[in-house]
Amino acid sequence: VTRLLGEMLLSPATRGGLFRRDYVESEKQKLLDDIRARVNDKRDYAAYRMVQEMCACEEYGCDEMGDEVGAESVGYVDLTRHYHDLLLTCPIEIFYCGAASPERTAQALRDALATLPRGEIDYDLGTDIRMNTVNDRPREVTEELAVTQGKLVLGFRMGECMEDPDFAAMRVFNALYGGSVTSKLFMNVREKLSLCYYASSGVDRMKGVMIVSSG
Repeated sequence: VTRLLGEMLLSPATRGGLFRRDYVESEKQKLLDDIRARVNDKRDYAAYRMVQEMCACEEYGCDEMGDEVGAESVGYVDLTRHYHDLLLTCPIEIFYCGAASPERTAQALRDALATLPRGEIDYDLGTDIRMNTVNDRPREVTEELAVTQGKLVLGFRMGECMEDPDFAAMRVFNALYGGSVTSKLFMNVREKLSLCYYASSGVDRMKGVMIVSSG
């Protein structure tokens, strides 16, 4: 398995030292299809659009799949160059859980990654946590689509608790607020008042953002 891992990471299919153009074009089309299909899942799409608007000036607001314009511009030459840059500069952390001894596992990984090129490692990786909202008043964004069920998504900054976050407390808070079928949102907004079909919340504990979704 470690040999296969090393081969996948360090020995991709190339032609003349560059990623194969036909492979890149094929994967690019798949990515474009996935990006365009996002709107088909209205629940996820609504949450995605809320994050885009709420964190418009932050990297957090960029979708992990990118956008159509960015995907269209991907070329096999630039992608090969970017791949090599990542191998040189990205920090690598390996977590192992299994029955083999740590020493045997470490040696297998060292052998599999022996040809991994390393340069100056970029450790400047972090999350931009914003304690306060950018605007004095909540911003509202409305989009109209042909749907059978409307979606309402709310985004909140966790605020000062992110100065010294207590992750366990955040998990408990979210479970009580909207993270389970016995939460306040579910029991009151859905069951007692029948205002929506579903209502739930989720917290990104690293970013300090809470998302509340309802239909």
